[in-house]
Amino acid sequence: AFVHLVTLAKDVFEDIDRHRSDRRENRKLFTVVRNGKEIEIQSRRIQVGDWVKVRNREQFPADLVAVLTSDTNGQLFVETANIDGETNLKIRKPVKDFVDADIVPTSLPVGLSSFECDLPNKHIHHFNCTITCGSRKFAVSTENFLLRGSVLRNTSWIYGFVVYTGKDTKVMKNMTKAPSKMSRIEHTVNKIIFVIFMTQLILVVVSVAFSITINNNGREDTLAGGDGDSTIFPFWLAQCFSFFILYGQMVPISLYVTMELINVAQGYAINHDSKMMYMEDPGDPESIIKPECKDSKLCQEIGQIQYVFSDKTGTLTRNVMEFKKCAVDGQVFPNLESASKALRTKKTVNID
Repeated sequence: AFVHLVTLAKDVFEDIDRHRSDRRENRKLFTVVRNGKEIEIQSRRIQVGDWVKVRNREQFPADLVAVLTSDTNGQLFVETANIDGETNLKIRKPVKDFVDADIVPTSLPVGLSSFECDLPNKHIHHFNCTITCGSRKFAVSTENFLLRGSVLRNTSWIYGFVVYTGKDTKVMKNMTKAPSKMSRIEHTVNKIIFVIFMTQLILVVVSVAFSITINNNGREDTLAGGDGDSTIFPFWLAQCFSFFILYGQMVPISLYVTMELINVAQGYAINHDSKMMYMEDPGDPESIIKPECKDSKLCQEIGQIQYVFSDKTGTLTRNVMEFKKCAVDGQVFPNLESASKALRTKKTVNID
């Protein structure tokens, strides 16, 4: 029970950290245009149809359609590393001819336009939408679509209206329940504990059989435990409990507690390791990215990586020069030994 309490306490602590992280994300402030004014609201208050302003290096709080950008070329750059792991920036564009590039943000057609789009789905690379503003209609495609969780880069600010929020966003539609993961050490320890338990069970059976044999021979010593009249259980069952308790010290229960405490300590060390922190903008202390241990059970897996799979092609080369053969004075040598031996035997000729 104590082992389960320790594990439960650790899991509760990690769950609390996750809830705190979710709370921070839901309480981030974003600028929204409402009633001709720019106001700041929490991301959890953003609704479908809101016109949101996103600044450089900020994450999109919901799935948006870009309508206005600060870039003079009418482009904006998006980083989707949080979604697909790609760090190269993707180019997106605002809806063509929907709003004037020189329009004042507070003069955006908020409430004067409507849109029709696909029902919430998990197809990240497909999006169809039609904007209606008076008698005009504008087509929207994936090049105007901004996924929740992606980051605006190299662009001062953009404006866009919200099409999906919360669990209806495409990223949330693609999320699955996180599987329960176990490290290799836990698998190994479980196998060892199973072997120890089976050994203990065999010893209990042998000891009970030996005790019954002694009792049947009329001996009433300490091992036999008398005739068994002092218990409400049958003699053999009482002996099973007794020997199981006696051999219980063979199972290293404290090992699990020690492993859990070590995992917590490793997770804490990772979260507070200054050498693992990265500052995106050297002049901005708020751009520091700190390591975050999501599950302390997998800390020891970091040091046991054997293979790294990458889809990078074209630039992964090994600059290794392997000797094939060489020619000296018109004579070809298959290896370096024969070439060096031949050079030592030849006379040196000076050429002026």
